[in-house]
Amino acid sequence: MPTVLAPFRPRGATYGIAASNRGSIPAITCAEARQGVSVDPGQAGALPHLNAASLLFVDSPFPMWIYDPGTLRILDVNTAAIELYGYSREEFLSRTLLDIRPPDAAHALRDHLERLDPRELIPSRWQHLTSDGRLLSVDVTAQGIDFEGRYARLVVLRDSTPLDALEAARLDAEARYRI
Repeated sequence: MPTVLAPFRPRGATYGIAASNRGSIPAITCAEARQGVSVDPGQAGALPHLNAASLLFVDSPFPMWIYDPGTLRILDVNTAAIELYGYSREEFLSRTLLDIRPPDAAHALRDHLERLDPRELIPSRWQHLTSDGRLLSVDVTAQGIDFEGRYARLVVLRDSTPLDALEAARLDAEARYRI
């Protein structure tokens, strides 16, 4: 009977593939990993695995997504982003970059993207909206990639909301205790 690999494996779990066997095992895509892949454990060399790039995307502790620069539609999203923002995978994939920002940020985003050199990694800070309407302050770095045969941008985010709160508290304390 085939075994079905879970779409997302728990942190620390392994696929049970010995490192010495990985060279003969075909890679699977992120989409296949999310859907679950049937494998026959009795068939030598038939166990699938994620290639290194897919594994880094799916299991990264950093929130990430891939978007289409022409439409700004989110094409793929990893587990960390789903957990941070509170949107389901389907909700994320039905959104654009404009949908996860406060309404007054649309013009600034469009200006930023027009000036962006696709060959450069330029970090920037943005405000994003979670599914429950909270504002996140995030540091964003994006890079052009080939995604399913077309140009797309991979976005890596760092939630800086807690750091911003600490900095505000530090500045407040400094102002109160200034002589």
